[in-house]
Order: sequence, then structure tokens, then C-alpha cells
Amino acid sequence: MLAFESKAMKSAWKFLLSACRHLPIGRLQPTAHNWRVSSAIATRFGKRLRALRLKLGLSQVEMAHRFGIDRGHISEIENGKKNVCLPMLEVLARGFEVTVSELLKGV
Repeated sequence: MLAFESKAMKSAWKFLLSACRHLPIGRLQPTAHNWRVSSAIATRFGKRLRALRLKLGLSQVEMAHRFGIDRGHISEIENGKKNVCLPMLEVLARGFEVTVSELLKGV
């Protein structure tokens, strides 16, 4: 289980997670080619995330509380609507008590 030692630490994590890029570097908008690739991997990762969450018997609300992530953000990730950045991968891996590579297994 992920536990934050202080409000400052939780605030720092929220800042890092909000700083994740939503568009490819150097482009104002995704191209037709990289948009499809990005959404396909986002969908696969979302399915993996949902499977891990359900394996632990957690609802999205319980996961949000344990991991310190907004429930709506978890839903958007699971549905492939949001891409995940490296700091978020680390938060998820720690929450599931797995490595980042195990988290991405099969994606």
C-alpha cells in the first residue's frame, strides 16, 4: 500500500502527475499515425490496470484512496482516454507492490 508521509509529499506527487505530457513533444496536435498508436497502447494499459485492480478486489474508489489518485483519473486511464507518464507508472507499481516492468507486462 502506498502511504504518503506528509501533505507536502502528496502535493509534490500531484504536481509531478499533472506535469505529464498529453501531446507528443514538438507537435501541437498528434498526427493520425501517432494518435492511433498512442490510443492502442493506452487501451491495452487500461485493460491491464483494470485486471490488476480487480485481482486485488478493489473498486476504483478504494484504489483511489489507497494510491492517492483521483478516481476519475483511474477511470480515464482504464478506458484508454488518458496516457500514463513515468511518475504515474511508479505510483501504480508501488501501489500494486510490483515493478514497473511487471506493471507493463503484456501491454
